[in-house]
Amino acid sequence: MATESQVILKKVNLVYKYQQRSSGDRGRVKTRTSHVNVIYGVDKRTGVVTAYQNNGNSDLSNTKPSDLTAVAIWGPTRGKSGSWTQLRSEPIPTSAPNDPTWNELIESSNGNGTNEDVFNKNIKQAVNEDLNADQRKLVNFPGVNQESVDTDAPTSDQPTSEETDKSTVASDEDIKNPNANIALVRGTSFGVFTYPKELPMKVSDLMQFQIVEYKTLSQSRKDQSNTNQVQTPSASDIISPILKRTTVKKDIKGTINLAIQPPLSDTNGVNWTDTGINLVQLGIAAGALGFIQGGIEGASGAINSMTDTAAGSSESIRKALQTYFAGKASQTSNLLSRLTGSVLNPNLETLFEGPRTRSFNYQFQFTPRDEKEAVEVRSIIRTFKEAMAIKRTVGLGFLKAPYVFNIRYLYKGENVDHPYIGRVKGPCALKDMQTDYTPEGSYMTYEGGKDGGSMVKYTVTMVFQELDPIYADDYVALGNENVIGY
Repeated sequence: MATESQVILKKVNLVYKYQQRSSGDRGRVKTRTSHVNVIYGVDKRTGVVTAYQNNGNSDLSNTKPSDLTAVAIWGPTRGKSGSWTQLRSEPIPTSAPNDPTWNELIESSNGNGTNEDVFNKNIKQAVNEDLNADQRKLVNFPGVNQESVDTDAPTSDQPTSEETDKSTVASDEDIKNPNANIALVRGTSFGVFTYPKELPMKVSDLMQFQIVEYKTLSQSRKDQSNTNQVQTPSASDIISPILKRTTVKKDIKGTINLAIQPPLSDTNGVNWTDTGINLVQLGIAAGALGFIQGGIEGASGAINSMTDTAAGSSESIRKALQTYFAGKASQTSNLLSRLTGSVLNPNLETLFEGPRTRSFNYQFQFTPRDEKEAVEVRSIIRTFKEAMAIKRTVGLGFLKAPYVFNIRYLYKGENVDHPYIGRVKGPCALKDMQTDYTPEGSYMTYEGGKDGGSMVKYTVTMVFQELDPIYADDYVALGNENVIGY
C-alpha cells in the first residue's frame, strides 16, 4: 500500500543455540551458539511489522524491502499480546551446521529470555522513537505508546489466522498441512485513507467505507473469530434463526474516507408478482391438500366441495374442461378461447413474493494535486481492488468470500449517520469496480518524482450490493422518526 521509502528498516542481533557433538572429549554433545543478524521493518503508513532475512548489506540506508526476503510477520491474537507468524519454512542461513527456521530462531534462548523477547523489545523501542502518534495508531504492537492516539481509529487488531505473505505460493507441504484451509490474505490492517488529503474531517459531510470480514448470519451469531478459515457448520447453525449481522470495532480491517460526490441516490423495492390459478389448478391443489390432511376421504371431500360450489354451472364447466384438456392433449394453445371465445378464470392477483436487496452505484473523480495526494489516491484504488478480491486457501481447495464494506454517510465529520440521506444497511459486497485512467480522453501524467509520474485524473465507478434486505423493524429500531432511515 505504501511506498518503500515509508518503511523503517533496522537490524537486531539474535543468538541461535544448537547442539553439536564434539570430535574430542569422547564425542560429548555441546551447546554452541551462532549470531544471526535479522532485519525488521515497520511500515509508517499501514503499521505492518515484518522480519526479513539479512542480505549481508551493512548499510540499510540504500536497502528497500523488495531487496529482502520476508520470513515472518507480526499480528495480534485474541487473548494474547500477539505473535509472529512464519511466512516460509526455509531455514535461515547461519554459521550453524543445522540452520533454524524462523520459529526455531525466536524460540531459542539467549540467556536473558528468548530471542522473541529481545526482538520485540527492539521493535517496541524503534516504533516509539521513529513514528509519530498518527503512525503509531496503526501499530498494535505490545508496548507501543498510543496515549495521544484517536481511540476510534482502526488498528491492525484482527482475528487469529495463519497469515501467509501474499506473494507466497502454496507448496506441496502446505497442501498436506492441516491448516491448508486458511485463506491467503494480508496479516495486517489496510490502514486509514482520506481524499481529498486536506478534507476537514470535523466539519465536512463525507462517505466512509469500512472494510470488514464477510460473515454469514451464522458466523455473526456465534461471533466466530477466524472467518478466514473454512469451517464446518453444525446442524444448529443451519436451523437457528438469525436477525441481523453484527460488526464490532475489532473486525474493521481498514477505513477509506471520501468527500461525497454526486450522483447519490437509493432505490427501495419489494418483489410483487402478478400470478393466477385457474379451476383445474384449484382442483388439483385442493385434492392434494385434502389427501395430505385426510387421506383418500379428504381428497374426495375437497373435490366434492368444489363441485357443489359450481353446481349452477356444472355442465358448462364440464364442457369447458373437455375443450381445455383436448387442447392440452393436442398441444394446441388457446383452443378454448378459439372455439368458445372464453378462457378459464385465472383468478389473477398480485402476490408478495419476498424482499429485494438494494444496489448502490458510486462514481468518484480523483484529481491528485501533489505527489503526497497521488500516493493516497493510488493506495485508495489499490485497497478497494484488494479488498474485493476473492481469497484462496493455502491448500487451494477452497475459495473464500472477499472482504465486504460498511458504507456510511457521516454528518459534519462526526461518528453520526447523516439524518437527511438514506442509510446503507451494511455490510455490502463490492460486485464491480471500473477504473478509468484516461477519463479526459487522453493520456496525461504529472512530471515524475520519487514515486514516478502519477496520472492526472482517475475515475472509479463501483457497484455495491447490500447483503441483507430492509425490513419494517429496521425503521422501528431507529426510533427517531425525523430521519429518512434506509
